[in-house]
Amino acid sequence: MDPSSPEITPNDEIDQHRHPVLPESEHYHLIRARYDIRYDGSDSSITLDLQQNNTGERRRLVFDAVVIHRLLGEPYGIYIMDIRYRDGEFGVEVGEYYEEGGVFFYASDARDVAHQPDGAGD
Repeated sequence: MDPSSPEITPNDEIDQHRHPVLPESEHYHLIRARYDIRYDGSDSSITLDLQQNNTGERRRLVFDAVVIHRLLGEPYGIYIMDIRYRDGEFGVEVGEYYEEGGVFFYASDARDVAHQPDGAGD
């Protein structure tokens, strides 16, 4: 798969291949996105701070070895998809869940580095 090609992943495909780091990610909204772009050839990363729409629960997810398709705007809900079944270079696809907003970026892996059940802290 060529991450530079424009693509919209159908919701039924997303639903079949949700990533276990945050399977119901469309119920979270984006609070902050931090891009760590490396120009020395080492892997870039993206950190997303997300908040659950109803409970206020916060999650901080880090995506490693990213290739950016387009920058995140202010999506209401994102999808995080396990794409290892595609047998490509990447294991994770992140995009806008609603309105078929398309792919934001691809990453080798995703991990949860901060979980705050009540939404406390930053």
